[in-house]
Amino acid sequence: MDWEHDFLGALEDFQCLHIGESSTLDLNKDSKVEFSKVAFLELLASDFVLCKVSSGSYPEELPPVSDLVFVFDLNGTLMYEERYYSKYKKAYVKKLTLRDYCRELLDTVFRYFRVAVWSSAVWKNTRFRCRFAFGDYYDHLLFVWSRRQCTEKISSASSFATKKDLERIWVQFPGTSAKNTVIIDDDAYKVESYARNCIVVDPIAREHKKFGKEDRTLLKLSWYIEYLHLGMSCVPDVRVIMDVLPFRRFLQLIEWFSPRAL
Repeated sequence: MDWEHDFLGALEDFQCLHIGESSTLDLNKDSKVEFSKVAFLELLASDFVLCKVSSGSYPEELPPVSDLVFVFDLNGTLMYEERYYSKYKKAYVKKLTLRDYCRELLDTVFRYFRVAVWSSAVWKNTRFRCRFAFGDYYDHLLFVWSRRQCTEKISSASSFATKKDLERIWVQFPGTSAKNTVIIDDDAYKVESYARNCIVVDPIAREHKKFGKEDRTLLKLSWYIEYLHLGMSCVPDVRVIMDVLPFRRFLQLIEWFSPRAL
């Protein structure tokens, strides 16, 4: 197979796609990044995804360290919680299940980055879920925050309707800033004030939970995080890299090269 021909042809076709991402449309005005760097990031993404979907690996070594900080939500993002009635206990009990590829994702992020947790659940539940999800990595977390650190309650109908103010992180933890912080959540409204610093993932679908269908969300997220890591060697501001290629456009790039990857 002529991979070079297929790659250049697919890249040319992909660049013709019109994808409505406001941050991408406003890129030149807001980010003021050189066109050559934009072109480099787009080419890097295409090359990276093509290698991943064709062989599962990228031939170039990733930089050994990074200034990036990844802040993860728990329930709905890394895991899901189910309640069911136990005839033995004669009460409702909770069952926690990690999403597919969660361990692989954690192995990747702890190898290169600082990692933290920010959940909108109460502290007791946050700590329990966090220890379940992170295992031996728990003691290496930069911080574990719960609902008590959330702000701006949106609705009295739900105790979870809160927002996460990233400024609180940047004030409290030296070396963190808007240039190197990414928060990952499955609820867009909790992080919408920081659109250029957030990755919103889809919660696990019903067919994955009920029928055991493989969920590749965290695998694709791991790829995107590796792409951000590579991009930081060229543009030391993660917001610019995510402007050029938001997560959902990255997923479209995966689909373009390999529909089976979705």
